[in-house]
Amino acid sequence: MELPTERGIVVDRSNHCVKAINAGLDERMTRVAERTGALLTTMLPTVMDDRDLAMTDAQRAALPGAIRSALALVPGSWGHG
Repeated sequence: MELPTERGIVVDRSNHCVKAINAGLDERMTRVAERTGALLTTMLPTVMDDRDLAMTDAQRAALPGAIRSALALVPGSWGHG
């Protein structure tokens, strides 16, 4: 059985570190996306019902589709690509 070299140990540990960092970044990105979704879910009905905007029923009905279309243009978002 061949013992691992010092370089092999360093490379192995580096690979584990990269995987741990990537997992942490993925988790962070997920939390940010969840918070953004919660914010939009809370904010959009308020905007749609804003009396100063005086949106018609047709405009209110069209807004979710317009938002989906706009979000589809954002790299990394739902519906992109």
